[in-house]
Amino acid sequence: MAEQNRESSMEEILSSIKRIIAEDKTIDADRPAARRKPVTKPALQAVPDPVADDNDSEVLELTNALSREEPAAAADGPGDQRKQERLINDQKLIAMRKSLSALVDLEQTDSTTVAKPSGGTSLEDMTREMMRPMLKQWLDDNLPTLVEELVAREIRRIGNS
Repeated sequence: MAEQNRESSMEEILSSIKRIIAEDKTIDADRPAARRKPVTKPALQAVPDPVADDNDSEVLELTNALSREEPAAAADGPGDQRKQERLINDQKLIAMRKSLSALVDLEQTDSTTVAKPSGGTSLEDMTREMMRPMLKQWLDDNLPTLVEELVAREIRRIGNS
């Protein structure tokens, strides 16, 4: 029943479109030829190939180096307000930079003070090698059921919302 209503509405739409087109044709036929807008297609024009010429005369040589002061000079005007409305004052900015540089220095000293075994294998390497087969077995036994449970839980969560 719903399909018949849809078909009838489609038929009504098509008939109204046909009627509008027929009305437009009769209006065009009634207009004098001078008032009709001529239907013209845009003329095709030749477009030059985008392939670059081998002329070296068109190569742009950059000889002037940009200084770092130019962007600041360009920022004058509305940018002056930014200088006045800074969120952090200079003292706090300097203190933050010092603390960050101290963290970087600490990171560098920590990485250099780690003792490397002279025999070639460390306790960490041996532990990894011993744990690898046990971890693989545990993953083989438990990973499929774990993934199924998590996917089912997520599907239930999405389905309930």
